[in-house]
Amino acid sequence: MKSASPEVEIPLTGAKWAARSEAYAALIAEHLSPQTLWLDAGCGVRLLEDDMDTLEDWLVTHCGTIVGMDVSVASHRNIKFLVRGSLYELPFADGSLDLITCNMW
Repeated sequence: MKSASPEVEIPLTGAKWAARSEAYAALIAEHLSPQTLWLDAGCGVRLLEDDMDTLEDWLVTHCGTIVGMDVSVASHRNIKFLVRGSLYELPFADGSLDLITCNMW
């Protein structure tokens, strides 16, 4: 009898990928206000994938300030305040941030 091979997980694509990104954005939105100081650690060049510009723009405009941090960061699609830094040594005072996200695609 042939043994069943273990199920191989296929990378997320299309609708499944979009659903996860939308769920991630919804979780962030729950914590945003005009006073929110938000750090996106490991920011890269954007918050969400390419086809979610409108949702990404909405998130950024619904917080007080968003800061992007990465070990090497030169520009970001819509984060104006960029900081070079590491999660091992955050360059912020304790308790100074309201929201920290770190989403590695």
